[in-house]
Amino acid sequence: MYLTKYLVKHKLDAYQTIVFNTLTGAIDLIDNEFMHHFESPETITPSTPIYQSLLDRGYIYKSEAEEEDKLKALFEKFKGIDRPVMFVICPTYACNLRCVYCFEGDLTQVETHALTVAEVDSIFRAIEALTDKPASIQLFGGEPFLPANRAIISYILDEARKREFTISAVTNGVNLKEFLPLLRQYKDHLIDFQITLDGTADIHDKRRPKTGGQGTFDEIVSSIDAALARGIRVRVRVNVDRENIGSLTDLANFMIQRGWDKYENFAALLSPVDNHTGETVPHRLTEDETAKIWLDLKKNFPVVEIFRPDLFRNLDYIISTLKSDQISYPRFFYCESNNLSCYTFGTDKNVYLCAEAIGDQRTAVGSYHPDLVLDQKALDKWNGRSIMTLKKCRDCPVATFCGGGCAYAAMCINGSIDDPHCNQAEETIHAYLESIKGALLAL
Repeated sequence: MYLTKYLVKHKLDAYQTIVFNTLTGAIDLIDNEFMHHFESPETITPSTPIYQSLLDRGYIYKSEAEEEDKLKALFEKFKGIDRPVMFVICPTYACNLRCVYCFEGDLTQVETHALTVAEVDSIFRAIEALTDKPASIQLFGGEPFLPANRAIISYILDEARKREFTISAVTNGVNLKEFLPLLRQYKDHLIDFQITLDGTADIHDKRRPKTGGQGTFDEIVSSIDAALARGIRVRVRVNVDRENIGSLTDLANFMIQRGWDKYENFAALLSPVDNHTGETVPHRLTEDETAKIWLDLKKNFPVVEIFRPDLFRNLDYIISTLKSDQISYPRFFYCESNNLSCYTFGTDKNVYLCAEAIGDQRTAVGSYHPDLVLDQKALDKWNGRSIMTLKKCRDCPVATFCGGGCAYAAMCINGSIDDPHCNQAEETIHAYLESIKGALLAL
């Protein structure tokens, strides 16, 4: 009898262990008297008391080949899923903030060109060449909502509305309030705006100051207030590390006092500070460290339940999988960059598949101005990168949860996009299972 390789075991106490099947998403409490079967699968026979459960839950197979066939069948179904394509447009790489952890580095200071009307026209022609389906665009940067960009932002929004494209944006929020009268004209096409707030004023202003060092907290809060009041869906992102994670309770209380939690169009999302280029990030916490601290905080301070883990690549996938009533698909790809469901148009006239890689010429897969020209060889390096193609992932028990890790990080840190970038997926699984230990033991 063959025991699945996709297995995580987490001992609860002297009597029970959680076993988690990372291929099927099954999670089970096993009495420790049966755990020797997981250490010595040759002891499993049809007469074993838990034999049928192990078979039904995908823990055992007749052979390794049978499990591999199941994985391949799931992969084929997964590839057949029709996914929407997002097109990220950077009106400029310039930014009015100097955030201490910005992954774009000097790009926001040295590359200040803003898109022209002719370049925007080229972008929309490129979008039409890349898809014949309804599309969504996301404004990115740099900072898209700089006062100098008003005219080109208006032109982009007009072109998107003509084509019935939906619109979202990633913005620091400093100038958003001044853009709201313009944005109101496109309300039927707006999906959401992501705005970052890293803590209460004393903490946020140290982390996300203006170019001249001035604070930004008050202006951002005012923009969030105004956007929520106008019915725009706002996702407040909190980038967390050792410097600010201990003050999440203060920020949660501020959001509640402000009344933001009463709006249906409001969400607060946590995201671990990271830098996929491999550069040292001060105060960085790994995802499993961040998850453990946040999950412990929730036990003692229920107010932090206001924050969601949607931007934790591993933790959110773990939670959604374990809470789902249906067997979920394994995570074959780390993100949309590996299945051609996201294209980013930079102000350097380049096309990228990863928004975090803008400005890095090594990652460009083509150009869009004056006409769309794609480099098929470069596209093929990104498209299809999965746990099925990464050799080092084939025997990993949690590959089906991490998806091989970030391709850009693999390129920058490992030197090859064909290597996985391991991202503490197994440690994050253990952190979450430990956090729900009490609930499981109460079952």
